[in-house]
Amino acid sequence: MSLLSALPLAMAAVALYVGFWHWRVFARGEHEREQLFFALLCLGIALYDVGAAGSYARGALGAAALWQRLQNIAIGVVGPALVWFVGAYTRRGSRRVAWALTAYYAFHVAALLTVWNSWTLSATPHVTAVSLPWGGSVVYEELQHGPLLRLSSLVHGLGILVPLVWAARYLAQAEGAER
Repeated sequence: MSLLSALPLAMAAVALYVGFWHWRVFARGEHEREQLFFALLCLGIALYDVGAAGSYARGALGAAALWQRLQNIAIGVVGPALVWFVGAYTRRGSRRVAWALTAYYAFHVAALLTVWNSWTLSATPHVTAVSLPWGGSVVYEELQHGPLLRLSSLVHGLGILVPLVWAARYLAQAEGAER
């Protein structure tokens, strides 16, 4: 195992630990929704990190599809967990919007679990180069996204933008209350 695949695995271990701790807080009877949603968010991040470790460690391009699929499934967990966590924590946002995004992410995960053709990941390789902060770079091949994953990328943008708007409104109101 290379150092580059060990780092995401270490991050996955931390995310799993934090997620399990928050799940235990929720399960002990406090039943604060934000604890549950944060635990799910941590689980999704851990899954994504495991997929990243696999992408960095694999040798053949053929193995790329499984690791990329795992990363994209993890995004299908992270997206709704983030939306619901921020909504629960800030007591802001629209449940209708949260449910709409959750429904799309459920479709996203279902498609990744059932559609194994070029609609999700094409057979065309795509070279990715990442510059490291301490110098050097990592270059690895992955498969290009098909039409369903390209569409999902747009929805992922909404899945990040919506909680950011809710959090900004929460912070603006908190600052206004301090004055």
